[in-house]
Amino acid sequence: MATIDLLVMALYLVAVTVLGSICGRGQTTGVSYFLASRSVHWLPAGIAMTAVSISSITFIGMPGQAFRSDWTFLQIYMIIPLAALLVCNVFLPVYSRLRVVTARDASERELRSYRRANR
Repeated sequence: MATIDLLVMALYLVAVTVLGSICGRGQTTGVSYFLASRSVHWLPAGIAMTAVSISSITFIGMPGQAFRSDWTFLQIYMIIPLAALLVCNVFLPVYSRLRVVTARDASERELRSYRRANR
């Protein structure tokens, strides 16, 4: 790698760290940091999740790859709307009811209750 490449990567790392420190100031729990204290309306949260999962590569690169070779790569992206419906209708209501932040939290709760029941 050239020196400029390393400099750009180091600058990016510093900028992300500083921005994260500034934006995370005053937030004391994981729920306040990762879930904005559960105060964000579902619509902007859904738009943000969609924007994160769909990039310019999806719209430009994958159709080009499918045209050049076969449809294998494009099929992966065609199933995303169905996967999103599954997650929104099956998993998110469970996580919301359990008041957990991650799937790991939900698994840990279930394993704890399983261990208690089998003592």
